[in-house]
Amino acid sequence: MLKPKGAPRKWKRIVSNPPYSLKFQDVDKVADDPRFSYGLTPSGFSDFLFVQDALSRLDDGGTLVEILPHGVLFRGKKEEAIRKNLIDANLIDAIIGLPDNLFMNTGIPVLLMILKKGRKRDDILMVDASKEYVKEGRVNIMTLEQINRVCSAVSIRRDIDKLSHVTTLEEIRGNGYNLNIPRYVDTFEPEPVPDLLETLAELKAINMEIDKTERELIAMAAQLVGTTPEAQEIVDKANALYKEYINEKNKRSNTAAGGNDRESQEREALPRKGDADRIVGNQRSGQLSFF
Repeated sequence: MLKPKGAPRKWKRIVSNPPYSLKFQDVDKVADDPRFSYGLTPSGFSDFLFVQDALSRLDDGGTLVEILPHGVLFRGKKEEAIRKNLIDANLIDAIIGLPDNLFMNTGIPVLLMILKKGRKRDDILMVDASKEYVKEGRVNIMTLEQINRVCSAVSIRRDIDKLSHVTTLEEIRGNGYNLNIPRYVDTFEPEPVPDLLETLAELKAINMEIDKTERELIAMAAQLVGTTPEAQEIVDKANALYKEYINEKNKRSNTAAGGNDRESQEREALPRKGDADRIVGNQRSGQLSFF
């Protein structure tokens, strides 16, 4: 990372996979290095130093594809300042979030940051390909169909539901230069609404299982015999407490059922159309009944 001897060779296309978040304690030694004119990184995260080093080797009109950890998209302070400078310089063309566990040596999810020199667009393409994978042994892989889907999204460069979004620089600035992909691509899948009848059937089955277990416990408790008077006293108290619990439970159940019955009775007792005539007629005959 220290200053190389001589002018670096320029390339039209560069693909770089630097070590992720490598610690670089000698950041101050490259403070005057023109390669890092977009800003110096904290010593614990040198990712953007590798990006800038690769940019210094990129020819005008060239394209750089950098494989990076997601932290570079949202970490603050020095890295936020570097993001701001790269965005304001209109260098970042696209960001593609990849699935996790793609590599044998690390399970963290990574991204492809595509940077271009001299580009004419004033937007950034965001692609969330984090779900474009299949499980194969200990790692995830992207099938050819999934790779083509992502490449197509990059090629056509438009909004695709739950996959990609073309964001303006104004939108990014409004987000404080935070490039975290979920801010721009909504991949939320709503939970399916549970079937009411199935849920009630499950609830009924659970309650029946609870009642069955309680009956079995009562039967088992009734067979317990203490080997000493003290132990028998504990058994008797336990049985009494459990029976009290069951009685209270049954009482609450009966009260709830009785409450419903009373409501029905009260509704039945309300005067209905024609009752007034019958009341008057019965009063004349000396009867105070509705019938």
